[in-house]
Amino acid sequence: MKKKVIVALLAAMALSVTACGDNTSEKKETTEETVGSADTEEKVAKTKATDWSYYYTDIDTSVDTDNKVENPLIDNEYVTIGDYKNLVIEKVTVQEVTDEVVENKLQEAMKSYTEREVEVTDRDTIQKGDIADINYVGTKDGEAFDGGSAEGYKLEIGSGTFIDGFEDGLIGVKKGETVNLPLTFPENYTSEDLAGKKVNFEVTVNGIYTKETEELTDELVKENTEYDSMEAYKAVIADELAAQNQSSAESQKQQEIWTALSTICNVKKYDEAQMKEYIIDYLEYQEKMVSTYYNGQTLDEYLESTEATKEDLKDTAVTYAKNMLMQKMYFNAIAEEEGLECTDEAFDKYVKQCMEEAGYEEEDKFWAYLEEQGYVLDEIKQTFRDNIQAQNVMQNLMDNVKEEETAEEEETKETEEKKTETKEAETDETETKETETKETAE
Repeated sequence: MKKKVIVALLAAMALSVTACGDNTSEKKETTEETVGSADTEEKVAKTKATDWSYYYTDIDTSVDTDNKVENPLIDNEYVTIGDYKNLVIEKVTVQEVTDEVVENKLQEAMKSYTEREVEVTDRDTIQKGDIADINYVGTKDGEAFDGGSAEGYKLEIGSGTFIDGFEDGLIGVKKGETVNLPLTFPENYTSEDLAGKKVNFEVTVNGIYTKETEELTDELVKENTEYDSMEAYKAVIADELAAQNQSSAESQKQQEIWTALSTICNVKKYDEAQMKEYIIDYLEYQEKMVSTYYNGQTLDEYLESTEATKEDLKDTAVTYAKNMLMQKMYFNAIAEEEGLECTDEAFDKYVKQCMEEAGYEEEDKFWAYLEEQGYVLDEIKQTFRDNIQAQNVMQNLMDNVKEEETAEEEETKETEEKKTETKEAETDETETKETETKETAE
C-alpha cells in the first residue's frame, strides 16, 4: 500500500478558490511581496507539538516545470506567466435537470414514508431480497469476539452488508431455525484481529419480512414534509439540483482554467521557508486525521501499520507543498499585476459566510472555536484573505477565458440544425402541395 494510503488523504488539503464566500474583486495597488514574507520564517520556527524537522530538512526545492513561456505578461523573481488574459478551454455545459431525475429524487426522499416492512406469511424460508430478523453470535477459536453478536438485527439478504457467505448462507433457512456459518474474514478487513481469520456465526432466524411500497400522494407529502403537494416538493428539488449542477459546472470550469494556466506558466524557484510552512501544515492535518479515524494512532504508528516509510511521507508532503506554493505564486503574481486584493469588506463578508456554514452567530465564539481546534488566529485570518484573493483572481480568469465547443458538441449542433432545416423544408413542401391542390380544384 505504502504511499497510496497517504496520498488518499491529500485531496482534502487542496486549496479551494470557492469555499466560504462569493468572488469580490477590488482593484488596488499592492505593496506586499509576492512570496517570501518575513513572517514565514517566524511561523515555521514556532514550537510545535510534534517535531517535524525530519520532513523539512534537506528538502527538494528543485523546479520541475519546464513550459516554454513566449512573450510573458509577468516575469518576476519566482514565476514566469504567459498570456493569462486569453486562455482557451473547452466549453463547460451545465447538466440539464430532467423530469425523470427530479421524480427519482422525490421518490428517494420519500422512501422512508412509502416503504414498509411486511412479514412474509405465504412461505417460511428466506429468499434473496428478503429482510431477515436474526440473532447471531460470532466466535473465533470458540470465543465470542467484539462486535460479532447482535439480537433482532434486520438484514437485507443480498445487500452485501456482511462478509461473503453470511447472507447467502441464510437463503433457504426457515423461520425459527438456527444454523452455523463457518466463514473467513477478508485479508484486508479493517480489524487486524479478524483479517483473514476463520470464524463461526451461529444465526437464529426470528422472522422473515419483505418490503412493500405505497403509492406516493400529495397527502403523504403534506403529512410528512413542509410542502403542500408533490409538485411543490418537485419544484424545490429541481431548484436544488439546478444549483448543484451550476456549482459543479463552475468547479469544472475553474479546474479547466487552472490546467490551461499551468501550461503557460513556469516556476523559477520555490521559497524554502514557505515550503517548510506548507509541509508542517500538511503533516499536522494528516496527524489530526489519523488520530481521529484510526483510534488515536500517531502518524508514526499509522505509517508502520501501512508499511509506508517516513521518506514516503516526506516525498508526499514536499509534492503537496510545491503544488500549493506554485498555485499561490501564480495567483499572487496575477493579483499584483491586476491590482486585486482582499478588502476589509470582502473579508468581513467571507467570515460571516463561514460562520453561517459553521453554525455560529457571534464572531467571538467563532474565533474561539477555531482556537480550540488548534488554529492560530493570525494564521487562519491570513488564510481567509489568501482564499479571497484567490477567488478574485479566478473570477478575473473566468471573466476573460474563451470557451470553445468540443467536436462532439459541434457535431450535435450541426445535426440539430440539419433536422431543423429538413423539418422546415418538409413544411414548405407540404404548404406548396396544398396550395397547388387548391388552385387545381378551383
